[in-house]
Parts: sequence; C-alpha cells; structure tokens
Amino acid sequence: MPDSVTMANYNISFSGRVENPSDNTQTWIYRITKIGEPFPQINFWILVLCADPRHHVISSTGAGTVELGICPPCFSGITNTVMWKDLNNENVNGFYSFTITGFYEPADIPVFLSAGNTLNTGLITGPSC
Repeated sequence: MPDSVTMANYNISFSGRVENPSDNTQTWIYRITKIGEPFPQINFWILVLCADPRHHVISSTGAGTVELGICPPCFSGITNTVMWKDLNNENVNGFYSFTITGFYEPADIPVFLSAGNTLNTGLITGPSC
C-alpha cells in the first residue's frame, strides 16, 4: 500500500490511524507538504471513501474548507468523498484527518489533487471497504 504520493509538487503521506473503541470510531491522519513553491498552486485535494458499505464521516480537521459527499470534479460514479478545498501554498502544509464510524483495515484508496486546471490522481493508504 502506498503510504505517500507526490502530485504537482505536493506530497501527501499517510500518518496513521487511531482506533477509538469508546465510541466505535476510527481516525485516519494524513500530512501534506509542499515541495518548494509549486505553481500552479493547490486548489483542493480529495480522498475517495467507500460507498457500499458507506463510510460515515463524523468529523474532520485540516486547513481550508471541508466538503463531504459527491466529488463534482472527479470521475462519475464517485459518491462518497472527503474534500479539503480553498487551499493554497500559504495554508496547505500540515495535518488533515477524518473520523469514521466503525473499524477498517488499511487498503489502497484513490486520492485526487487539483493544482491550477489539472486534476492529478493517485493511490494512498486509507480505510478498506
């Protein structure tokens, strides 16, 4: 499983998962680091989660604005995502996380990163279906 991916001079790395048995949730943590001063700058990045059975996101952290659900700029048929948007070179570096109900093993999941007018795609470690 890929624990990191570099796209458009931004590195996204999987930093781990934390099981929270008291409330039957699991938190998945990622870190983004820009390499130099990328141009064009990042707009948003997205993790694709399972739609069937659906991962239920109950909270998230990180820079920018978080949007849950359908991925309008991605490929059709993707119906469950976590998108961090309103990002740029000034606010992108740091940790991002989301918490879902249930416990899942690590698996490869799709990741998207938009910089300028280009939508980059890759795989990274995330929750299995």
